[in-house]
Amino acid sequence: MDDNPFEYSHDKSGLFYIVIPIDQTILDDNKVAIKNLIDKKGLLTIRVSTFKIKDIKGADFSYLIVRKFDDEDGAIAFVDAIKNDDGLNKFDPLIFTQGNYRKFLKKKDLAEYLVFLSHQ
Repeated sequence: MDDNPFEYSHDKSGLFYIVIPIDQTILDDNKVAIKNLIDKKGLLTIRVSTFKIKDIKGADFSYLIVRKFDDEDGAIAFVDAIKNDDGLNKFDPLIFTQGNYRKFLKKKDLAEYLVFLSHQ
């Protein structure tokens, strides 16, 4: 019997992404700061991009996405680096598996993913 009432999965295999909800007005400056942190850490295969989605109610939300980490430990280490960076520590980065990230893009509902995380 599956005890997971969510569409999201607890699977820890595969690729991992970091998603950072961010205000559109500070998106570009912080994208550069994330790129600088990636360079500082020597993470040559990691990329940062931005996206904006409308939620199910039509509100616009902006995000930075840092991808692709080969394992959860790498993603956790980068989240820790963000939280320890004076310019970036104001954000609350979220770790997604690749499958959960795709579901999030389809559902367009970050609140549901946050509830899922709180039950892990």
